[in-house]
Amino acid sequence: VCLSLSLSLSLFLPRFKKKIFLDVVVKECRMMSQGHSGVEMRERKASGVCDTSGSEEDVEADESVTAVNDENRAPTKSPTRVNAVIERSRRSLVGMEQWASRGFAQTGILESIRVENFMCHRLFEFKFGPNVNIVNGNNGSGKSAIVAALQLGLGASAKQTERGRSTSDCIMHGESYAMIQIRIRNRPPAAGFVDNRYRPEVFGDAVVIEKRISRDGANSLKFLDSKNRKIQGIERPKDELVRLLDHFNIQVDNPVSILTQQRSKQFLTLGKPTDFYRFFMTSTHLDTWLRDIDDAETYARQMSERIRQKESLVPEIEKGLQKLRDRFEASQEMVGLRDRIEHLKNLYAWTHIAELEDELTSKWAAIDADREKLARFQLDLSRLRETLESRQRNASTKNTEIDSFQEAVNEKQRQLKDIQESVRTSKRELAQLTLSIQSAKKLMDSALKQVESLERGAEEEKRKFHDLDNERVAMQASLNGLLAEQEGTRAALKELENDERQAEIQLVRFHREIEEIERHIYSIEGRTRNLNVELKDLRGMTGNDVRRFGSQVALLLDSIRANESRFHHQPVGPIGQYLKVKDGKWCRAIQSCLRANLLGTFIVHDSHDERILRELSNNTARMITTRVDAPRYQVGNSAKPEGMLTILDAIVISESSIFNALLDHGEIERNVLVDSRSEFERIAYEEDIQNLKAVWLPDGAHGYSKFGSRVFRAGRKETLVLQEDFSASIREKEEELQGSTNELDQTKRKKRAIEHERESFCNSRTSKRRARESLRNQDRAKSEEIRRIQIQLEAEARFDATEWETRIASSKQEFTLRNEEREGLEQSEAMLKEKLHALEGEKTKIKEAGTEVALKMQAVADEWTEAQKELKEVSAQLKTLETRIGDMEGKIGRFILEAQEFDSAIVQNETENAKKLCPERLERAPSSASHVKAEFMGLEKRLQQHRDLNHGLSLEDIERSYLEAKRKKDLNDRDMSSCKDFLLRVQHGNIARRKRWKLCRKLLQKNASDWFAHFMAKRRNEGSLNFDNDAGELSLSVKMAHHRNGNGELELTTDLRSLSGGERSFTTLAFMLALGEIESLSLRIMDEFDVFMDEAHRRASYETLIDVAKGMRDRQFIFITPLELPRIALGAGEAIKVQKLNPPERNPAAQTRLDEFMNGSR
Repeated sequence: VCLSLSLSLSLFLPRFKKKIFLDVVVKECRMMSQGHSGVEMRERKASGVCDTSGSEEDVEADESVTAVNDENRAPTKSPTRVNAVIERSRRSLVGMEQWASRGFAQTGILESIRVENFMCHRLFEFKFGPNVNIVNGNNGSGKSAIVAALQLGLGASAKQTERGRSTSDCIMHGESYAMIQIRIRNRPPAAGFVDNRYRPEVFGDAVVIEKRISRDGANSLKFLDSKNRKIQGIERPKDELVRLLDHFNIQVDNPVSILTQQRSKQFLTLGKPTDFYRFFMTSTHLDTWLRDIDDAETYARQMSERIRQKESLVPEIEKGLQKLRDRFEASQEMVGLRDRIEHLKNLYAWTHIAELEDELTSKWAAIDADREKLARFQLDLSRLRETLESRQRNASTKNTEIDSFQEAVNEKQRQLKDIQESVRTSKRELAQLTLSIQSAKKLMDSALKQVESLERGAEEEKRKFHDLDNERVAMQASLNGLLAEQEGTRAALKELENDERQAEIQLVRFHREIEEIERHIYSIEGRTRNLNVELKDLRGMTGNDVRRFGSQVALLLDSIRANESRFHHQPVGPIGQYLKVKDGKWCRAIQSCLRANLLGTFIVHDSHDERILRELSNNTARMITTRVDAPRYQVGNSAKPEGMLTILDAIVISESSIFNALLDHGEIERNVLVDSRSEFERIAYEEDIQNLKAVWLPDGAHGYSKFGSRVFRAGRKETLVLQEDFSASIREKEEELQGSTNELDQTKRKKRAIEHERESFCNSRTSKRRARESLRNQDRAKSEEIRRIQIQLEAEARFDATEWETRIASSKQEFTLRNEEREGLEQSEAMLKEKLHALEGEKTKIKEAGTEVALKMQAVADEWTEAQKELKEVSAQLKTLETRIGDMEGKIGRFILEAQEFDSAIVQNETENAKKLCPERLERAPSSASHVKAEFMGLEKRLQQHRDLNHGLSLEDIERSYLEAKRKKDLNDRDMSSCKDFLLRVQHGNIARRKRWKLCRKLLQKNASDWFAHFMAKRRNEGSLNFDNDAGELSLSVKMAHHRNGNGELELTTDLRSLSGGERSFTTLAFMLALGEIESLSLRIMDEFDVFMDEAHRRASYETLIDVAKGMRDRQFIFITPLELPRIALGAGEAIKVQKLNPPERNPAAQTRLDEFMNGSR
């Protein structure tokens, strides 16, 4: 069972780990009886950390670690084992010379490849050098075909070669088959080295893999020995190929091992931290390993569920077994059943007596235990009381302190309250005094005016008294007339007020309309100003074309020419000045794709030129830092969408640096131009098209497919700066400007009309308001006249001078009193202000003192609160303990009475009854008395049933069926126990695997960062890898040798997009080399890795690659490039083999032959 589960789990491991895993599982199954397992050995080998090419001592050390690992306990982290893993996984950079001294590899490297009718090769054979192979040739010479043949021959799929959908696509046109033959070295090692040959007794000194591809799909795979004889007895060649590749650690699906042309370009253009992290996990197989661990845990859960389901059937099986057991026992007991029943009755009687005695003993034992417990509770009670008294004294002390502080605080609060009340009272008194003074002044003025008025009134009354009788009748008639006129005036006044309210409503409406029109006028005027500016710019562009890319570009170009000597290389720009659109209809689409800010960008050679240009432009110029003298990139058809018009095809670029910048930052080779909307939808939303970024329409609209979603963006209306003739744009802007001006005039006329109407309403409202005021004045005048007439009519018939004199004297006296009162109030006001100022000062002092006392009281209050809390807890414990003691004393008393009654009333009576049944006392039964009673009653019942029922089975048949069922049940129990034990070991192993996986990831990341820094230092650069495992991100931090700040220190760069194309390519190449070093790959193939590098970085890359390859003579490197090789690669010594391919003839009649090619190779 254990081995079968392990085999099922091994199906989900990667191929290069499967063999080791199965070997360890077999060993573990053999060791199960001894309680040992090879979990740790399996983890260290399956993790990929162990170096399979290491010494025999390392292997023996691994096996010794395995032998002492106890499977019954969780895996522990031994410092010795972890250090051993670290030492084997982290190969020191200083020790590279020791590896170089080992000589060339004798196993696991390619010796040759031979192809027939494969892609462009009719018949072709290529012999590899043992260390470094550089394959050079022009495009179309068949370099990448060699890589594709190696991939297919070593088991890769056609999709992985990126050369077609099926293997038949690689057959030469017009042929029915293709053949690939790969020869792998399998020689014996030198003395002192580990023998790593693969089945040397079968294959000899070389393993030959021959694969035949047919157009009808009948492909074949076979193996040959070193003498090209077919190996017999291999039933499944694909499994044999997997074992061979795992043995030599050749990983055809790993991009670090075989980097194809397309993968090379994709890898060198990596920019996102998540892409780098995903590439790292894939190349190190950490992601595959993690998926394997998850699969193993899934299968462990499934196995646990199956065991649980099996366990649910156990009760039913036991129930059936119990029935058989009962039948068997019943049959065995039939002979002496009566004696058994009699014996059980006697046994029951004395067993019952023994149980009663035990129960009595237990009762007295429980009473003794309760007494001891009661004594402990009483001791605890005394302690709690002492603690309670201590807590009460502490609380009382704190309470006394709080009371003293509270009294001080209350005193301060009372003082503060008194002061505040005094302040409020004084303020109220001051306010009242101020009001009283003002009132007194007013009363003085009123009394003075009243005296004067009374004196004039007295004189006037004397004069009018004589004429009053004659005029009384006339005044009454005049009063009636005034009342009638007043009623008419008030009716007219009410009507005018209604009209005025309606006018106000209409004016508000006019005001809102005018505000809306003014906003519209402001918008039109802004649009008109923008159109004037755009029109002015367009007219200016006809005389000076650089103004298309910014108003300050011309001045900046003059400054660049004036300061040309300050630059290492004169900046090139703006970019748009060097572009020419072949067909004018694509101007808007190309401008929308490249964006206006990119068209106005300058190309600077390095960071020094960047600082100078920023200084000249006042930090306003947009720049791209890349080598100005770099050669133009070579862009093949494979880098563009096949059969489509790209922006690269639609424009002419006069400068190489501009061309390179647009490829790096604009990706013009991946943006496609189409005429029709139907073609746009067909191409833009097709996810299988390679190298496609976006599709553009002539109006600037574009779309693309991203993560299964269709994205469409409409084009923006903007001035076309890439067109050569601006007359049409000028006419369009003039017409738009004229339309905007006409709209502005119409809107202003509408505004004036509304303002004129509003002015009319304002005039009407003003006239009505004046009329209303006039009527209101008339009404007041009539009311005053009516009141005067009524007063005169009510006056006495005769004039009394004494009354007038008394009133005048009283008013004069009141004036004198008011004046004296005012003077006294002013003196009181001055004194009250001085008192208020003093109270405010005293109030501030009391507040400060009260705050200080309150803080002290708060500290003591916190301590008192804590003491009260402790006091409550102790009181609660004391109360609980007293309750328990009282309950226990009552319980002990009850138990004593019950024990005494039980002894006298039950035990003694039952003993007498038992002696009557069986005078001699029997030993008690091992089971309880109730069980014995049930047993003999059951036996009596069964005896009666046995007499009545007979199933027709003999005693032998009943015994045979019961023993067979019991044997099967025991076997099933043992199997279930074994499965549970193995499941437990598997679960512990999964935990250990996940821990080892994390440790392996940590070590690989550390080694990758060290190697990355080592390779970056080849160009005097600095670099490190920063891993964020939680976010799944990997960022590259570099310091380029020629990027320095003002202090002369290297500048740190974390965004690779700020580097030049060559710098970025070299940095990513160093990252890929670092990944290769931590995996100990025996074979490394890199196809066209240097096509985007400048000459300096290509040379540095070859220096780095050759140094690494020469330092690892036990490995094989194959570098493929279409470019001219630097001198360092042509004169590197015997370890370097350079092959230059001539392009094969495409005409079948003149196809390249083997002898012709070998004569032209060097």
